[in-house]
Amino acid sequence: ISGNFAEIKSTVFKKYNKQNLFKITTSDICERFKLGLFLLLILFLNRFQGEMTSSMVNDYYSMCGIVFAAELVSDWIKHSFITKFNFIKSTAYFDYALVLSGDVTGIGHEGLSLDYTHAAVKRLGLAQIPLVCVTARYLHEAVRFAIAFKGNGDVDHPFSALVDLMADGSKLKFYIELLKCMGV
Repeated sequence: ISGNFAEIKSTVFKKYNKQNLFKITTSDICERFKLGLFLLLILFLNRFQGEMTSSMVNDYYSMCGIVFAAELVSDWIKHSFITKFNFIKSTAYFDYALVLSGDVTGIGHEGLSLDYTHAAVKRLGLAQIPLVCVTARYLHEAVRFAIAFKGNGDVDHPFSALVDLMADGSKLKFYIELLKCMGV
């Protein structure tokens, strides 16, 4: 939370135009995505380690809600000050949404031979490879814990069925069972 207030302090009293505000907005989008990803990975790791009761999961969800709420409030304050002091109308955000939705749907990118979703990733500045590496590392550790618990005779481990499916090599069944275990 202190990082959020430092972010507010460093950005509020500077001069911005609509293009700079768009860059700040896209960096906030990436920051929220990364925050959600990291919180989900921590939940996976804790669940794979076992010993996590439903009350602990509920406590974790409430803490995640507090973290996300603090992030949203600090971003809201930051954007409010920036738009007020730089006389930028709030309708600029609708323009930003239009640009990003055009990137996602491919509108305006008809002549390109690349997949049009690359335009949205490039515009957002989302670094995919480091996130994939971190995700793979966390999931590797989580599976390692699940295998260790399974090897200790813990057949009641919440993810013991996933370990069996990984050993069989059935990816579709693995993902379906993973969604069931996470309550989706």
